[in-house]
Amino acid sequence: MNLRKTLNQLTQLTSELQVSIANAHAVYQSLEATMAGLEHQGLIHAKGYWRERKYFCLYSPSQRGERRVFRYVGCNPEKVRATQAAMRRAIEYNELVAQIAHLEDFAEQCCRNLVDVLCTLRAFDSINSLSKEVPK
Repeated sequence: MNLRKTLNQLTQLTSELQVSIANAHAVYQSLEATMAGLEHQGLIHAKGYWRERKYFCLYSPSQRGERRVFRYVGCNPEKVRATQAAMRRAIEYNELVAQIAHLEDFAEQCCRNLVDVLCTLRAFDSINSLSKEVPK
């Protein structure tokens, strides 16, 4: 194996790594901005149903052993549409939270891999420095 070629390849990979990290930051910031926009518009974390096929109602999931909260929305079409839109935003928000969690896992794995690479390179440096100290 040609050491010069390998070192040049490492240098190239390092510059690609910086671009990839910058792209990851941009994706993360975009997801956060989208989430903030959704929050600003309003989220309703609940499920809806029609009571007697004419009144729209909501129930939110139970929290820590508490009972589910039921809420009457009514039959006003504008109010029902606004409520349903807020419910869709909550679903989209939860999907974005899941994407960020996936990206976080991926970034942590990348970080562990880079730490391994640095340990290997540091070992190379220490071996190289030992060979300079050995008298000939």
